[in-house]
Amino acid sequence: KICTFTKQKKSRHATDLRKQLVLQNLLRNGIKSSKVRDSDEEVFEDQEVNEPSSDDATESTSSRKKSRVSGNSSKKKATKLVPVDERFKKMPLDVIFEIFAHLRPLDILRLSRTKHLWYFVCGNHCYTVFWDCRVRCCKKCVYKVLSTQHEIYRKNLQAYKFLGYLPFDCIRLKSGRMERLFLDSAFQLISDDYQQNVTVLNDKGERLDDVQKLAAWKLPMDTKRTEHRHYTRLCEQWSEGQRNSREDELREIRQQRRNQIENRLIELGWGPELERLQQENRSDDFWNHKLIKQSKLLTDRMWDQITPTVFELLQPVRDRRLRVEQVNALKPRYEALKRCYDIYIFQQENLKKSGFPPFGDVIESHIGYDIIFDTPYEQTLSEDAFHEELKKLPDFIDDWNKRKTQELVEIVRKAIPEATVDTLGLAKTVFMCETCKDFLWYPEVFQHCCYPGRRAHWQTREYVPSNPDIYHGFNPYDKCGSVPWNKLSTRIIFSETHSICLSLVMQTCGLDPDTAVHEDLDSLDDVILECKSCDHNGRRNFMRWSRAFLHIHLFGQSHVPTPVKPSEQLRQKLLEFEKPKEWNRIRVVYTCDHCPDTPTGKQNHNYSDLCSHLRQEHGKEQVTRKDWSCGPSVTFSEKAPDQFVLEWPVDDANDTPQV
Repeated sequence: KICTFTKQKKSRHATDLRKQLVLQNLLRNGIKSSKVRDSDEEVFEDQEVNEPSSDDATESTSSRKKSRVSGNSSKKKATKLVPVDERFKKMPLDVIFEIFAHLRPLDILRLSRTKHLWYFVCGNHCYTVFWDCRVRCCKKCVYKVLSTQHEIYRKNLQAYKFLGYLPFDCIRLKSGRMERLFLDSAFQLISDDYQQNVTVLNDKGERLDDVQKLAAWKLPMDTKRTEHRHYTRLCEQWSEGQRNSREDELREIRQQRRNQIENRLIELGWGPELERLQQENRSDDFWNHKLIKQSKLLTDRMWDQITPTVFELLQPVRDRRLRVEQVNALKPRYEALKRCYDIYIFQQENLKKSGFPPFGDVIESHIGYDIIFDTPYEQTLSEDAFHEELKKLPDFIDDWNKRKTQELVEIVRKAIPEATVDTLGLAKTVFMCETCKDFLWYPEVFQHCCYPGRRAHWQTREYVPSNPDIYHGFNPYDKCGSVPWNKLSTRIIFSETHSICLSLVMQTCGLDPDTAVHEDLDSLDDVILECKSCDHNGRRNFMRWSRAFLHIHLFGQSHVPTPVKPSEQLRQKLLEFEKPKEWNRIRVVYTCDHCPDTPTGKQNHNYSDLCSHLRQEHGKEQVTRKDWSCGPSVTFSEKAPDQFVLEWPVDDANDTPQV
């Protein structure tokens, strides 16, 4: 009997130990809150656990030996102890509720979502609490638990008498309107209580409200409702505090995770990319990525999982940063080379007459290429570093002039087969750019470059060299704003039609088109021409040779203007008319003809700044056409003065004009 009692006592004690171990494993696996684990461990530490004696240990050891000898059958029996649900069902409810009393509402909600069994113990896993109605439900099941005001009235038409005592909560509909929802159980209780304590039967068997009973019934109901609302506000404040506390906790965890990721990226050399993201105002897109912005502290396993995605997000940032650093290092070097080239051209007076290549052709010749790309990026290059490279310029310019001059001759020969190099220097040899429609003459045609403001949108694409790999992803043509001559959108052609129009103008002014050069056109600046074909009712059309050139092309050879000998009053009237118009003074760029030329060109002004400059620097109170010139970006059509129409008598001696 003693042995039998001892064995039963040992088996009960072992069962209690197994229950406690199962509970501990259950709490570790089902609840993800450290506070819950700490509280549960304290609960189990308070319980006394008797350790088995030496005899019990010997007996348990022998039993384990027997189980190992028994083979596979014993192993199968051991695995039956692993499931938790069966043991949990046998656990007393008071023990379960004692454990759950130490959990927070959020932990209970999470616990209800882990197992189907936990769902029946903890309740549903809806997360929205309606505190006044004392229920927890979501938007999907709210109408199953609570009733609308319309449903309340449908159940009892007299509900308006005690509706103010019913617990209610509000939800926002999709339309933005707030809707009240009432608790059915509270409605039924208050409705029954109202029928019993307030209404009475009259002689006809009808139920009517007793005024005295109604007043007596309202007093405790008002008190209860006030207390209920007060406790509801306390619950809402507590819930708001819990929510804010949880949000602060999660925010702190996310910040710690962000700091951990940032420190690891800096250790791996991605610190400049993070700074670049902040400079570009794109850091929020990176840190808000779903793999980065999580409420979990970073572990080595998690880091190994998100590393490929993080590197993939940062690689484009690194590429942009390297391109910017490359531009910041290479662009100043090409600018230094351009300054050296401009100084060299400025010192060679003969090149201005024969023509010289644009800087884009110098880049294409690879002059200074080795110095620019072989020098480390962190080292600064001065203009003196290109001293030896500049010695290659004379041979390069001579060879370039020969090739491009022959190219121009071939262009002219398409219309004039007998054209030679001497033909290029004639004033009637008019070239035109197909892109900007500007008119050009030799040798200034070599320096023509279409400015972006005069190009269409599809023509503003950057120039891509034929061998871009040699520049290591850097485009010096685009960064320096210079392309090789007659490349990309700039297409030079010989305009035979405009050549005929200019020949007619020169003939009417007394110049021989077969011998006159472009410099001879400067002698026609003071000549005033009149188109007789455009005169009508005493209104006469006057113009300069540049406008007459365009006038013939526009109206045909029947409108060839002829020179006139104007009086001084007419001449002054025309000079006043030729001043830049108000709408043209800001758009057109002007240069001062009294200022000396520089390697980088003259300073550009608008017309008002030009007048102030001439008055302050050169003492010119009256600005004339000989005091200024149009900038290089202005086309021939914009430079040509407009024609002016005057009511002027044929007798030039008459001094009473009407404009």
